[in-house]
Amino acid sequence: MVANIIKRQTLEGIYSASGMQKIDGKLYIVCDNSPYLFTLNEKNFETINKIKLFEPQKILDGQIPKPIKPDFECLTQISSNTLLAIGSGSKKISRDVAYLINLNQDNTKQPQTRLDTSNLYNQLRTHQTILNGQKLNLEAAFTTQKHIGLMHRGNISGVNALFLYPKHDFLDALTQHKTLQPEVFTYELPSIKHRLSGFSAACITKNCKQILFACTAEDTNNEIDDGEILGSFVGFIDVDDLKNPLPKTVFIPDTTLKIEGICIKNQTPNSLTIYAVTDNDGTPSELLEIQILDLETLA
Repeated sequence: MVANIIKRQTLEGIYSASGMQKIDGKLYIVCDNSPYLFTLNEKNFETINKIKLFEPQKILDGQIPKPIKPDFECLTQISSNTLLAIGSGSKKISRDVAYLINLNQDNTKQPQTRLDTSNLYNQLRTHQTILNGQKLNLEAAFTTQKHIGLMHRGNISGVNALFLYPKHDFLDALTQHKTLQPEVFTYELPSIKHRLSGFSAACITKNCKQILFACTAEDTNNEIDDGEILGSFVGFIDVDDLKNPLPKTVFIPDTTLKIEGICIKNQTPNSLTIYAVTDNDGTPSELLEIQILDLETLA
């Protein structure tokens, strides 16, 4: 596989972008330190709408301070008009939260529903062979017709994991504040300068046969603090072979990129064009258009 960046644009006013979905010519973006769901025009990447998900306790220069931010790291489409934004769980209570967002609802009629994920997350925190004494850190999510997957960023614990749930059971557990036991799969991801990369974004391919994911590496010793960005990869996990621990990956040719959200623009049997958003740790995020060639996995 070969990956090339064919377009990149700074997203003024959007910081720490962390999840993205493409629906009907619009790009939806959440950030880990913002109360808004941003809507962008796909043609020129301009912000055309913002949905305020909640009223933050404190906000400075448009950003929620790190100690109290909900840390939305996952955004996935669960129906034709509904998105689910999910906190990382890397801090109990403040980051044990999710929002269901109805895109057809008028902004003045509270299109969002707040959900408490603490029971689900506390169950995940019992998987100590996965967490290895470290924090739960959910950074990516994807949805198929039958399942929802949450992906744990294991750059610190040393174990990158996929927690897979039946879709309707998962949504019922969220809305009814129940626990639910997932299927668990683990994966070996590449390293840069002896720093393991960790899951940072995901979506499902258009043929629903592969999970497209991004993984990033940075020079940090914990799940909370940022470190020097070392680079990002994209890769594929075969839906029919989830137990295979060695997904195919390709490096994105820029060591300064921390990709935290991805979605698909176009797909052919042997190529893929994707959108990706970056978290630039203090400066505005970027939106990238990346072409991946010489694919066998989508044939």
